[in-house]
Amino acid sequence: MGMAFPSLAKSQSNPFFFNLVQQNALSSNLFSFYLARGDNTGSELCIGCTDSSKYTGDVNFYPLDTSATQGVQVYWSIAADSINVNGQTATQGISCVMDTGTTAIYVPSSYAQAIYANIPGATPAPDQGAGYYAYPCGSSIPEIAFVFGGQSYAIDSNDFNLGPITQDGTLCAGAIMGMDEQGFNAAIVGDAFLKNWYSVYDAGGNRVGLAKSNQ
Repeated sequence: MGMAFPSLAKSQSNPFFFNLVQQNALSSNLFSFYLARGDNTGSELCIGCTDSSKYTGDVNFYPLDTSATQGVQVYWSIAADSINVNGQTATQGISCVMDTGTTAIYVPSSYAQAIYANIPGATPAPDQGAGYYAYPCGSSIPEIAFVFGGQSYAIDSNDFNLGPITQDGTLCAGAIMGMDEQGFNAAIVGDAFLKNWYSVYDAGGNRVGLAKSNQ
């Protein structure tokens, strides 16, 4: 079920959520996601609501960003100040598409290279697909975090590891991949990030909220 903005719909018709908004059918014009980790059950989509049992602390909200789509609101995108590794800036800021329908995290190739430079033994793995990187499965993964509004949001190392790609289990695929698409300078931030952070998509306030997920 697509939850992006009507401008993305090839049919030119309103997606399900925006139909509900147009019909004033919701108590709040938002939806929220909790994504359970691994084989755990309990992932939840809450339409018109948030579920405070699924997160800890406050939900911090960030305004929608259209810098990657020429001012048109297409995706649930917010602007990152940077991507940090162990608290140090590894990349410049970038517009981030928050996408629960994507497993991995896609960033420009130069950003991926800068991030993996901090993981000993990491190397491109084009045999796995364009933009893939591999690293020794036993490597210690540094803290990799997106920074929004000065606040750091880290990726859990368990979610960063997509599993072994060699028969002997020595090399694993990383969840951050390089992607260069002409005319689209943005990151696509999928479940490897969103499992860690309860996410709220607020059409009424034109904003996305994040809070620490209860895993």
